[in-house]
Amino acid sequence: MKLRKIIGYLFFIFAILGVVFSLLGIYQVWMIRPRIISETDGQLKIIIQALETTQDGLAIVDQSLQTSGQDVVSIKKAIDALASSVESSDALLDSLSKLTGDEIPKTVQSTQASLTSAQTSAQLIDDILGALTQIPLLPLDPYKPDVPLHTSLKNVSTSLDTLPKSMKDIHDNLETGRGNLETMKGELKKISTSINKMGENLAEARNVVKQYQDSTTRLKSSLESAQQNSPQWINGAAWVLTFLLSWFFIFQFILFYQAVDFIGRK
Repeated sequence: MKLRKIIGYLFFIFAILGVVFSLLGIYQVWMIRPRIISETDGQLKIIIQALETTQDGLAIVDQSLQTSGQDVVSIKKAIDALASSVESSDALLDSLSKLTGDEIPKTVQSTQASLTSAQTSAQLIDDILGALTQIPLLPLDPYKPDVPLHTSLKNVSTSLDTLPKSMKDIHDNLETGRGNLETMKGELKKISTSINKMGENLAEARNVVKQYQDSTTRLKSSLESAQQNSPQWINGAAWVLTFLLSWFFIFQFILFYQAVDFIGRK
């Protein structure tokens, strides 16, 4: 008998506590609802503003990458033009090298050989002319030129002696220049390869930036939709909690009835 009454009193106390809890719960739900709506809206605004700042930063990065890509293209064109000039210069140096190292020396040797042969003939002509002008019966002035023909030809041949050495010096310098041009061509090729790789990296970076821009745009759109609908969602959650607490409140009357039954039953 005493145990039944004790249980009845406990039910009664729990029923009263449940009623208080239900009423306080419903009150608190509708009291904090405006604050939750305001704080949620504020937090969403901050996140949206951060996304807008991120989008602006991504736009600046994309513009910088685009400008860098254009600069890389300009550099590539300049390098290609320089490489083309080096190719042309290399062909010119090759022609000059052959000319100074082979053709001109051979021509000088051939000319000197011809002059040597001509000196013999000129010596004979000088002797004949000298002899003819010494014949008393011929009305000819004495043949006494300031510089005999064979001597003149010898002087011309002698003046060509320094030309092969000069051509050899020029040829050696041209060969050195050709070697430098080959080195330059190799370096230009490496630079061109590096620039191509740089252009590819810039294109990949722009693709990544584009993906980030698309992602931030979608996320911003979702958050703006959530910001617009958040009051309805919070109100819906408040009504659901109110419904559950109301049922809990009704259940307390059942518990209260049980408590009265346990206390009053003999």
